[in-house]
Amino acid sequence: MAQLWFTLIQVLLTSAWASEDLLATFESELAADDACLDTGADNPAECSLDLLQLRGEATAADIEDQPDKHPAWKTVILHQAAREKGAVCLDGSPAGYYFAPGHGSGRKKWMFHLQGGGWCVDEEECAQRASTPLGSSRTYHTTNEKNKILGYYDGGAQGLLSLSCRSNPDFCDWNKVYIRYCDGASFAGEVDHPVTTKSGQKLYFRGRRVLDAVLDDLLHHQGMAHGTDLLAKGCSAGGLGIWLNLDHIAGRMPSNLAVKGLPECGYFMKLPSYTGSRKWPDNFKNVAIMQNVVGQMNKECLQAHASEPWLCMYPQYAASYVKTPHFVINSVYDAFQMQYFLDLPTDCVKHNVCSPQQRKAADTLRSEMIASIEKTSSESGAGYFLYNCVTHCWQMNRNDRWKTLADHTRHNHFSGSLRQAFTAWYKHGELVRSTGAAKLGPNSERSCHR
Repeated sequence: MAQLWFTLIQVLLTSAWASEDLLATFESELAADDACLDTGADNPAECSLDLLQLRGEATAADIEDQPDKHPAWKTVILHQAAREKGAVCLDGSPAGYYFAPGHGSGRKKWMFHLQGGGWCVDEEECAQRASTPLGSSRTYHTTNEKNKILGYYDGGAQGLLSLSCRSNPDFCDWNKVYIRYCDGASFAGEVDHPVTTKSGQKLYFRGRRVLDAVLDDLLHHQGMAHGTDLLAKGCSAGGLGIWLNLDHIAGRMPSNLAVKGLPECGYFMKLPSYTGSRKWPDNFKNVAIMQNVVGQMNKECLQAHASEPWLCMYPQYAASYVKTPHFVINSVYDAFQMQYFLDLPTDCVKHNVCSPQQRKAADTLRSEMIASIEKTSSESGAGYFLYNCVTHCWQMNRNDRWKTLADHTRHNHFSGSLRQAFTAWYKHGELVRSTGAAKLGPNSERSCHR
């Protein structure tokens, strides 16, 4: 059983991020500044079961069926939508989500989170991905899978999605939804007929249809149609899913539901690697064309980039056209982009041991991202909080991180934590635009180390 679990993790990580170093990928994507990676961790409960397995610290008993650690969250599998609307994962299994009902003053307030997890950039990768939980819902009903996702994965049941009013005083009583990611194209693809690979395997590129099926279920079966507020959030590939889908989401909601967006660590930049190669722009182009993401993109953006419409998959080109109010959260030294887009070595990404050429590439990512977000936000009216911690999807989903990561500079008259910044924007309508914690140098903001 332990070997099977370990093999599944290997397949998932390899197909999702095309990593050459399994442990480095896992740590940089999910646990870049997790205390459990350090010796003498104060809170070993923060360590995920998967990470413990990779480090050889999990026992056979750990891997067997575990008690439900999140009983307030129920699992919903959309069998009817799969049959009637074709809303299915890569392997043809029905889509699904986890749902924790709100209560009290939050009974009519809603938030959902789009799970991240990279992309599959060609049919072969998508076929591999279809055998994992990032391409199939076959394990969603299991307690272990639910514990794993809500326990530590991007979003989880902590931070903004926490049900604890001590950890999440402003949003603890809201209805909360965690939407599982199983299409490989940021919930944005739409190909009507299944695609048959060279080996004869059928793949379904239906991310937008999956998203719509979840929204329909929330509206008509869970009561969201009678709500007053909806916060649509996501991180990494899920954060990109917010950029690509936010106006579409808002357009499907009743007029009584005020929609706002929160894309985290989804502001992917079209930049060459530190050696000058352009692998990732080609990968995004492949995803956009293969899964017909182009057909779902903002029409104004497509018109502006008619010769290369796939560019609208990048927020730096598309964000200024997003009309629904949104708040951008991003590391300007994003660990994923540094490792895979810039192709920086692990020592540079994780330990700040970089050559001058590598440091220049990392600092260019920072300067280009800040300039792009300042420009697109001024055009769209968005707020933002940027920071320089070398992490990816590790701020809003941790009870300790979103209240300790802070801007200490009073940039644009704001000084405070990420939690305070987002609450001021969302609850009080303040136009928070903070780059104070994004000063030059990876991890140079002191709150990165708390």
